[in-house]
Amino acid sequence: MGRKLSHGFSMLLTLGVMACGAPLVIAQEPLSAQAPILEEIEPLPKSILEAETIDVDPKRTYEEPGTTENWFGGKHGHGQFAHRFDLVHSHPDDPSRHIGFGQPLTGMSWRNRPIHADVFAGAIMLQNLVPGEVEQEGSFFDGVRLGYDFDHYWGAEVRLGFAEGRLTYPTNASFSGKSQLIILDYNVQFYPWGDAAWRPYATLGLGAAMFQYEDALGRDRGQAQVSMPFGLGLKYFVHKRLALRFELLDNMTLGGTDAMSASNFSVTGGFEYRFGGSAPGYYR
Repeated sequence: MGRKLSHGFSMLLTLGVMACGAPLVIAQEPLSAQAPILEEIEPLPKSILEAETIDVDPKRTYEEPGTTENWFGGKHGHGQFAHRFDLVHSHPDDPSRHIGFGQPLTGMSWRNRPIHADVFAGAIMLQNLVPGEVEQEGSFFDGVRLGYDFDHYWGAEVRLGFAEGRLTYPTNASFSGKSQLIILDYNVQFYPWGDAAWRPYATLGLGAAMFQYEDALGRDRGQAQVSMPFGLGLKYFVHKRLALRFELLDNMTLGGTDAMSASNFSVTGGFEYRFGGSAPGYYR
């Protein structure tokens, strides 16, 4: 009897183990029959993993001129500095406001106070009014200007100048007289170095020259002529409101009814008082 119970218990235990193991076999059979789910993944290319570097703090926004460049605008006039002729650099903080020459201004700009009122004085070499009859000598020359720099590379101004010369008369050596010259003209300036402390420029203008003089017979004569001044100059930024200025001009006058065309060279010096401009940049 005891042997039968022991044999029966062994049978039940065997059936229980088989029942528990059967689902594992059934569950594993489909997995072994199928292809592997995860395949070996190839690594990404090195060019994708390594991002390109970006210079977030460039040292310059322009290039220095190379050996084939010149200060005026490149090898053939269309070089890397040709943007100076675009007339679009009016903002005081324009990144292209200078080309690197003449001590570029930092923290301030000519355009912060674009309007300037000037006084100047110097000498002018007056040419003969009537050859062989009325001749002039050199004279003191002074006057005022009012101008506006509408771009870092361009400006315009109105000039009013005065001169008084001594007259001589070859036909009557014992007689002498005086002449008065009044010049009123409008001029345009080109600043090739832009917003720099040292600011050379070229200028060209158009206006009128009025002469008052005495002829060989002592009669008062007047002559109005078209004038076309042109030449070179230099400005230096002394203070946010003050600049020094020097200029060499040919105050060319075109002949009128009596007087002939002449080149009246002048050398002057003076200073500019600068003002105006927008509020954000005015206090710099």
